[in-house]
Amino acid sequence: MKTKSNNYFIITMMIALLVSVSITGCQNSNSNSSTLEKKLDSALQESGSKLSDDQSFAEALNISSVVINISNLHIKEDSGNDDVILQGPYTKEISNGIVSFDQVDLFTGTYKKVDLTFQTSESTTFNGHSIIITGHYLTAGSSTIPFTLSSDFTKQIQLPLVNNGVTVSENSMVSISIIFDTNVWLSVLDFADANITNGEIAIDNNNNTFLLNAFEANLSSH
Repeated sequence: MKTKSNNYFIITMMIALLVSVSITGCQNSNSNSSTLEKKLDSALQESGSKLSDDQSFAEALNISSVVINISNLHIKEDSGNDDVILQGPYTKEISNGIVSFDQVDLFTGTYKKVDLTFQTSESTTFNGHSIIITGHYLTAGSSTIPFTLSSDFTKQIQLPLVNNGVTVSENSMVSISIIFDTNVWLSVLDFADANITNGEIAIDNNNNTFLLNAFEANLSSH
């Protein structure tokens, strides 16, 4: 009986020792994992790195400039009468969300929306593109990552006028203001896997094309 009791004691001690070793290993593993997570944010600025952690990526978007080039504007009369056409091209800065056109000759009617067509430009501002958006993201670690989106989008989109449009009782010259919501244009972009080069994010035909495609597809839906 003593031999059997001793065997039970030895087996029990061995099990306890194995459990202790297992718990210690898990604790060390969790500690290493925590250390790696802390290093993610500092790696964001490295050339050629990728933003692979949603928690480390930008929590705020700051748009510095949005410049567009358009060929013409079709101001839509709400009852279906002929459009009033403003011949372009026009280059406009739209980062404040509203662009006004003064002294527009409108016929009697109500005007709520405009159709506009983007047009590429070879000027130094656009370099063959039609839309240039610049700004930066503020990461969770308070680091800023500048970005530039350059698109050669040339399709037509429809946008609303401010205050649900204007009503003209007789032919007259009026001002119209168009709403440009660039935050909505950018809202579908997922920057989690964006390539960073020299501390910046370039989005164009050669860089981060998946972001450019998402932007242009979203813009086409307007």
